[in-house]
Amino acid sequence: MQIVDDLVKKMKENVNKMQDMMNKWQTSLFERKNKSVAPEDLEQTHQSLVQPKLEDIRNHGKEIHKLMKDTAENIKPDKKSDTW
Repeated sequence: MQIVDDLVKKMKENVNKMQDMMNKWQTSLFERKNKSVAPEDLEQTHQSLVQPKLEDIRNHGKEIHKLMKDTAENIKPDKKSDTW
Protein backbone atom coordinates (compact mmCIF):
# COMPACT_ATOMS: atom_id res chain seq x y z
CA MET A 1 0.00 0.00 0.00
CA GLN A 2 2.93 2.33 0.67
CA ILE A 3 4.03 2.06 -2.97
CA VAL A 4 0.62 3.20 -4.20
CA ASP A 5 0.58 6.05 -1.68
CA ASP A 6 4.05 7.20 -2.80
CA LEU A 7 2.98 7.00 -6.44
CA VAL A 8 -0.13 9.09 -5.83
CA LYS A 9 1.87 11.67 -3.85
CA LYS A 10 4.41 11.93 -6.69
CA MET A 11 1.63 12.35 -9.27
CA LYS A 12 -0.01 15.08 -7.16
CA GLU A 13 3.31 16.88 -6.78
CA ASN A 14 3.84 16.77 -10.54
CA VAL A 15 0.34 18.09 -11.23
CA ASN A 16 0.78 20.89 -8.68
CA LYS A 17 4.11 21.90 -10.26
CA MET A 18 2.48 21.97 -13.71
CA GLN A 19 -0.44 24.04 -12.45
CA ASP A 20 1.91 26.51 -10.76
CA MET A 21 3.81 26.98 -14.03
CA MET A 22 0.65 27.41 -16.08
CA ASN A 23 -0.85 29.90 -13.59
CA LYS A 24 2.04 32.23 -14.40
CA TRP A 25 0.83 32.32 -18.01
CA GLN A 26 -2.48 33.97 -17.13
CA THR A 27 -1.13 37.49 -17.51
CA SER A 28 -1.46 39.19 -20.88
CA LEU A 29 1.48 38.90 -23.24
CA PHE A 30 1.10 42.52 -24.27
CA GLU A 31 -1.03 45.39 -22.99
CA ARG A 32 -1.88 48.29 -25.22
CA LYS A 33 -1.66 51.82 -23.85
CA ASN A 34 -4.26 54.49 -24.63
CA LYS A 35 -1.84 56.92 -26.23
CA SER A 36 -0.66 56.93 -29.84
CA VAL A 37 2.62 55.18 -30.51
CA ALA A 38 4.74 55.07 -33.64
CA PRO A 39 4.72 51.64 -35.33
CA GLU A 40 8.46 51.23 -34.81
CA ASP A 41 8.15 51.99 -31.10
CA LEU A 42 5.22 49.61 -30.80
CA GLU A 43 7.21 46.84 -32.50
CA GLN A 44 10.19 47.41 -30.22
CA THR A 45 8.01 47.46 -27.10
CA HIS A 46 6.19 44.36 -28.30
CA GLN A 47 9.44 42.46 -28.84
CA SER A 48 10.88 43.50 -25.48
CA LEU A 49 7.75 42.41 -23.60
CA VAL A 50 6.51 39.39 -25.50
CA GLN A 51 9.74 37.54 -26.29
CA PRO A 52 10.78 36.97 -22.64
CA LYS A 53 7.28 35.74 -21.79
CA LEU A 54 7.24 33.38 -24.77
CA GLU A 55 10.65 32.04 -23.80
CA ASP A 56 9.37 31.46 -20.28
CA ILE A 57 6.37 29.55 -21.67
CA ARG A 58 8.67 27.42 -23.84
CA ASN A 59 10.88 26.60 -20.86
CA HIS A 60 7.89 25.75 -18.69
CA GLY A 61 6.55 23.59 -21.52
CA LYS A 62 9.76 21.58 -21.47
CA GLU A 63 9.51 21.18 -17.70
CA ILE A 64 5.87 20.09 -18.00
CA HIS A 65 6.89 17.55 -20.62
CA LYS A 66 9.52 16.16 -18.21
CA LEU A 67 6.97 15.95 -15.40
CA MET A 68 4.50 14.14 -17.68
CA LYS A 69 7.23 11.74 -18.73
CA ASP A 70 8.15 11.14 -15.08
CA THR A 71 4.52 10.40 -14.25
CA ALA A 72 4.19 8.06 -17.22
CA GLU A 73 7.34 6.18 -16.23
CA ASN A 74 5.98 5.69 -12.73
CA ILE A 75 2.51 4.46 -13.68
CA LYS A 76 3.51 2.69 -16.92
CA PRO A 77 0.25 3.33 -18.83
CA ASP A 78 -0.69 1.66 -22.09
CA LYS A 79 0.44 4.41 -24.47
CA LYS A 80 -1.79 3.06 -27.23
CA SER A 81 -4.81 3.63 -25.05
CA ASP A 82 -7.21 6.40 -26.07
CA THR A 83 -7.39 7.69 -22.50
CA TRP A 84 -3.63 8.24 -22.25
